[in-house]
Amino acid sequence: GRHIVCDVSSFPYSLIWSALSKPLRFVCIEPWSSLPGAYGAVEDISQRPDLIALTPGQTDERGWRVAVI
Repeated sequence: GRHIVCDVSSFPYSLIWSALSKPLRFVCIEPWSSLPGAYGAVEDISQRPDLIALTPGQTDERGWRVAVI
């Protein structure tokens, strides 16, 4: 009878995951502004897609909402 509504529209990516084994019963919702680098890869961070690079004094603010109904 209950459900969750999430508004993560200010984030281009979302990771939804849960534990593989019981008795842990949860769902984790992680809104992300960019994707992580490839495992074990050495990358130039300035070349990452969707990277938000801020200059000194500049800000970036995002929010998300969760409703349990």
